[in-house]
Amino acid sequence: GIGKYTANSSEKDSIKNGLWQNDNYMGPKPRNPSVDYNSGVDHYNFQKNNTTKSRVLIDFYQNGSRNLGTSNFMISTSSGSDTKVGQSIGYDFVVFPVSIKIMYTTWNKMHTMPYEVKFDFEIFEPGDWTVEINN
Repeated sequence: GIGKYTANSSEKDSIKNGLWQNDNYMGPKPRNPSVDYNSGVDHYNFQKNNTTKSRVLIDFYQNGSRNLGTSNFMISTSSGSDTKVGQSIGYDFVVFPVSIKIMYTTWNKMHTMPYEVKFDFEIFEPGDWTVEINN
């Protein structure tokens, strides 16, 4: 797990923060995903799945259901190959860290007017990730 080891040697502290396994230091704690730009997104969630894939899948929601009312959709990535799993879109064979930029138009929650969405994020830790974007 994540831990901190402090030792005092010759009146000097030595501190190691990071990941530990069976009392052995495995390296620094991976950085959490970061959002570089967010316009028009109510909330979002990053979830690391328990598989060996190097993938990022993105799901779009509005009012608790899949957001199927998007248009002018654009997505770009710093690495990976396009993929689609059900209604999820994203990238397979990703090299981390990965930067993904998304732009689209969607309706407001009352479906009375469209607005632009822009969401740019970066994931540092390798793995199989699902990103939920809620408008």
